Amino acid sequence: MAKRLFFWDDEKAFCGVMLFPTGSDIHFSRLKTLIEKLVADPALRKKHRRELRFPLERYYSEYGAFPEEK
Repeated sequence: MAKRLFFWDDEKAFCGVMLFPTGSDIHFSRLKTLIEKLVADPALRKKHRRELRFPLERYYSEYGAFPEEK
């Protein structure tokens, strides 16, 4: 399955997701570094910005929710 890192602000106005293709090996330390970069870098957040629907579990629990994952 593909891996996803969702992010949003408190108001859920600025949302996004980083997609990791099937087979990519994401270790906790790399994931932690990516989260730190997302927090610190507005350009990175903008690059991965996407309108999301909440609650996430309802809309994005199934593989293939995003066209890039097919």
